[in-house]
Amino acid sequence: MKKLFFVLFLIPATVWCQYTAKSTMYANGKKIIVTNWVRGYVELVGGIRKEGEIQLKVVDSDTVEVRVKPNGGKKEKYLREEVDKFYGVVLISDVKNDYNKPFKNFHPGKIYFSTGEERVGKVAGMTRDAHEIDGSKIYGPAGVKFANERDEVAIYKAISSDVVYYIQTIDGSDNHYICVGRQYIQVGNPTGRFSYFQNPSPTHVRDGATHLVKSSIESVKEELAEEAAEAAAKKSIEESQKRGEDIGTSIGNATVAAMNASSMVNEALTPDPDGAIYFEEYYIVDNETGTRSVIYKKNVDEVLSELLEGCGVDDQISDVTNGIKDLTEVMVFLEENACD
Repeated sequence: MKKLFFVLFLIPATVWCQYTAKSTMYANGKKIIVTNWVRGYVELVGGIRKEGEIQLKVVDSDTVEVRVKPNGGKKEKYLREEVDKFYGVVLISDVKNDYNKPFKNFHPGKIYFSTGEERVGKVAGMTRDAHEIDGSKIYGPAGVKFANERDEVAIYKAISSDVVYYIQTIDGSDNHYICVGRQYIQVGNPTGRFSYFQNPSPTHVRDGATHLVKSSIESVKEELAEEAAEAAAKKSIEESQKRGEDIGTSIGNATVAAMNASSMVNEALTPDPDGAIYFEEYYIVDNETGTRSVIYKKNVDEVLSELLEGCGVDDQISDVTNGIKDLTEVMVFLEENACD
């Protein structure tokens, strides 16, 4: 029998298949799950294909039975061995689409893949699932839902980086999002010479924010965590082997030790709740040259000088930046004074 885990991951990534549990029960020490019905098809051994709605019966992670209602007809049951393959899709009508926040609902739009492929359809931003919230600030959608011309819905998580950019048109206005780390960040001034978006993982440390050396926070936080994790894992395995424990137990103990060590380093470098360690930080992208600059409160002069080098406004920059209060004013100055 094929396990449900493998079935889900064998389904093509272009279609979002969501087998959610309709009922769960226990019998003779086994966990039995019956899923909700989803639209799709079943192909039986021998080549007969039945389209309609499908449902799975899963016992201890093994898919033991596939049920189908061909075109809304009577339910038919097939043992997993009788089924060559089955496929389920979710339509817009199957998902919630009346959120108070417009960006979470489907609107006309486009998605762009890391391969360069572009698809046109309907787009909805997806907020983080509850189990993904880790205490860090959420800057934008953690995923994007895309519906094709048949209203079949696919979902792409930002963390996978499959979809690197998307556009969602709401009330005639195009909203642009770029994939940065584990979320999509809205892009400001997307069609201008210079665009900008917030960096969810800033690097510039505020004065007096922590007793730790700034350079340590900026450059070695991740390295320290990885080194601590590696050392802890190695030590754990050695100790497990000395105790005569099997390799599975040794690896399990090492994994836990690595996670704990990494977590301790990160906690040591995390600021008190009273204040943020880092300045708010943005990327500015020159859409003609493709260059990207990091800008924050204390390097505005430097960034403007670099981006407008040779444009004859060097004398104006220091005077202008003294009066600039926010990034919008920086962007206006850039657009007005940019040269080829």
